[in-house]
Amino acid sequence: MHAGFLGVTSSTLFAGISGFIVGFSAAIAMGSAAYLQAKQDPHRSAWMSAIITGISYILSVVALAIPYFLTQNMSHAFTYSILVGMMLIALLTFYSAVVFDRRFLREFTETVLLMLVTAAATFLLGKFLGRVFGIHLGT
Repeated sequence: MHAGFLGVTSSTLFAGISGFIVGFSAAIAMGSAAYLQAKQDPHRSAWMSAIITGISYILSVVALAIPYFLTQNMSHAFTYSILVGMMLIALLTFYSAVVFDRRFLREFTETVLLMLVTAAATFLLGKFLGRVFGIHLGT
């Protein structure tokens, strides 16, 4: 999400706040989806699934948005946010590799590449929409 704002703003504050708003909305959506999915399994607590998913998502959103509040340089904030994302991916991939007996490096590389492709696509969309609508918000 933050990558998309690189195309329309140079304000790290705007990007950080927008990240919180979009991320909070996504946390609610993901928590709701986890609830609905867990309701299909009589051995799982739907509410617990929703709460754990929602809280995990919010914590990730906060971790990814913090760099935008610590610097006014958008490139630095984005780079730090990507590094935070890679650390989160490394932790979750390591857990998954141990629990499901998967190869860490392959899973980590695949997931990081997916994150980077998503960031690039979002950046291009932000650039495109910024140009189409003549939007570029400064600091």
